[in-house]
Amino acid sequence: MIKAPRYMKEYANSIKKSAERYKKRFNHENDDQWNEIIESAGKIVRTYERGLITENEAMRLLAELSY
Repeated sequence: MIKAPRYMKEYANSIKKSAERYKKRFNHENDDQWNEIIESAGKIVRTYERGLITENEAMRLLAELSY
């Protein structure tokens, strides 16, 4: 397994925290949408750690998440 760079983990955690804030801000109206973003951020980092995608691809996928 490849160890994910610190900035990648921090960026993914930032996305997760933002999604959690939006969930609370919108009174949990569309939890499925925000939960999907949270799960996707974690899956992207895990996929990188398994060596299935490159670092550039992982960062691009994280940047494309709408949060």
